[in-house]
Amino acid sequence: MIKISIIIPVYNMDAYLDECLESVVSQTLREIEILCVNDGSTDRSYQKLMSWAEKDSRLRIFNLNHQGVAVARNTAIKEARGEFVAFMDADDRYPENRVLEKMYEAAIKYGVNIAGGCFSDFDVNGRINTTYEGIYSGYIFRGSQVIDYREYQYDYGYTRFIYNRGFLLKHKIGFSNLIHYEDPPFMVQAMTLAKQFYAMTDVTYCYRINHKTIEWDQVRTFDLLCGLEQNLMWSKEHQLENLKRLTIRRMTEEYKGRILNQFELENAITKKYEAIAEKNRDFDAVRQMLIEGFRRIIKKKDEEINRIKKSYSYRSGRMLTYIPRKVRKCIEHKRSEICDSMI
Repeated sequence: MIKISIIIPVYNMDAYLDECLESVVSQTLREIEILCVNDGSTDRSYQKLMSWAEKDSRLRIFNLNHQGVAVARNTAIKEARGEFVAFMDADDRYPENRVLEKMYEAAIKYGVNIAGGCFSDFDVNGRINTTYEGIYSGYIFRGSQVIDYREYQYDYGYTRFIYNRGFLLKHKIGFSNLIHYEDPPFMVQAMTLAKQFYAMTDVTYCYRINHKTIEWDQVRTFDLLCGLEQNLMWSKEHQLENLKRLTIRRMTEEYKGRILNQFELENAITKKYEAIAEKNRDFDAVRQMLIEGFRRIIKKKDEEINRIKKSYSYRSGRMLTYIPRKVRKCIEHKRSEICDSMI
């Protein structure tokens, strides 16, 4: 019996695949399968996957025509044969080789659909961080126990848990087709419907940071707003007030600059944020950010107008139309005098 299916979307991750896969195949839990979804890679990722598959028969490779991580993960969930599924990104790794065994044993022992531990990140120099505060404090657990999600209401770090595959399929829980922020809604929905999960103090995932640059274009920003909106609507529907407040903080603090930078450029983003603000009138921070966004738009337009007025072509045009404008004003003034005399 396959106990856990590890799902790994792969897109141009040739530089990190060996480290990632080594941390997976060396797990002490041997009853696993590794589903690698090659999402249209243009580097040597596919060749490297094939090389690993030749060495370990537990590796299964699927090819997609670059449809994004959400489609890749959803495809793998359907194809998986494990009792549980775990999600790994191809540039990350497991912190030690007993992680999957610990999570599986905990899930079975306590009869839960979700089990996992703490988050960690590591940089290009290999430095590992396990300390998180503020809106990131939900990454760690202070004790090992079964937790009611209503007492937790966190949204980040879904990769540090395993999920019962039958439970996901029964409730039709998957990833929204977004290029960013597709994973917090998945975690929130799974946790809410599972009601309880087992949390452990062990670090169960290592996330690589500072190795790639994310281009915050209009599409990515719009998808971010869509994901945030999903969590807001879910929190209202299921009366998760702490999750709602956390999501508002993410929107108005964590992602504020990125959203407002696109606010003045893309009408769809402005309309999306207006809709979110309309549905969340009780949060002044959302309304204030919307106002700030409009102020940015006005300022941008004023700057464009001033720039045009100072340009040589604008000044030349004003000179050329000086006499016609004067004549037009005289005609309009005369017409007004005639009209007044007829009254």
